[in-house]
Amino acid sequence: MQKNPYILQFNYIIHNPYINSKICGILILRKVRDMKVYIKKITFILVLLLGFALVGCNREAPQAQVGEELTLNAGIAHSKYVEDDKNYIEISIDGGDLKLQVEDDTLFDSLMEDEFYLFAYNKDNVIKDIEVNSYLKDLVLDSMKQPVDDDMELQGIKAQDPVSTDDLTLLDEYIIDFNQDGFEERISMYVSAGRDESGEIMWDDGQRWLLVVHGDGKDFVLFDDYVQLGTIHFNVLTEEDDFYITTISSRTANFAVTQYEYHKEQDLFIQRTPIAIEGNVNMLHSSSGY
Repeated sequence: MQKNPYILQFNYIIHNPYINSKICGILILRKVRDMKVYIKKITFILVLLLGFALVGCNREAPQAQVGEELTLNAGIAHSKYVEDDKNYIEISIDGGDLKLQVEDDTLFDSLMEDEFYLFAYNKDNVIKDIEVNSYLKDLVLDSMKQPVDDDMELQGIKAQDPVSTDDLTLLDEYIIDFNQDGFEERISMYVSAGRDESGEIMWDDGQRWLLVVHGDGKDFVLFDDYVQLGTIHFNVLTEEDDFYITTISSRTANFAVTQYEYHKEQDLFIQRTPIAIEGNVNMLHSSSGY
């Protein structure tokens, strides 16, 4: 199952009855740094971070035993019910529903459907602290109505007939059966510049760069463009069951980091560009190069 990259979960250990505001700030900054953002949720994430910073870090910690691991989250409650003499509430978080037990009957009675809650729960999915925040609810709902930034819109790259690379020079290649179809795909980077007698690339001011995934009778063209005074580097990585190819494009007029995530069910790559800087980019140093 594909992980949803923008579910907010801050796992932390409660060591004392109050959360130090500096610790909360560090947790938030680290989560922002590591978060993989989906476009329509950017404002949603910022709102939640603001909510945790203003509400979570300046109030008493959730009622937990020392050393108990809690998870912070936020969402809209859509149902509450009693099952086997236990109180439950289901909260819609981004990417699915979360079923949580509410041990306190008075607290359970006070909870309402269609309300936005900030809450903390333990590893047994038992609510330890929960509070409504109508202000954040309005901000979240408003943010979902915002138009998608065209520059960050998701693009699906489907397979096509094999492309010709006869007039290109192979710079780098990585072989892996990432879709587990029994065929080892080749992730290849080409340029239109040739090699001299010693095998060195004869770079011009600009040349065509082609990053293509060669499959079984099909190709995925991830990048195909003329690059003026610049280079393209690619990385191949996995995160649990997810497969990614990333590129770093460094040129005189722009700098971009692009991610290509493979979706096996649709047999395509989803392209995202979380970092794109246009204008007078002055690249001072790069630690690698072809």
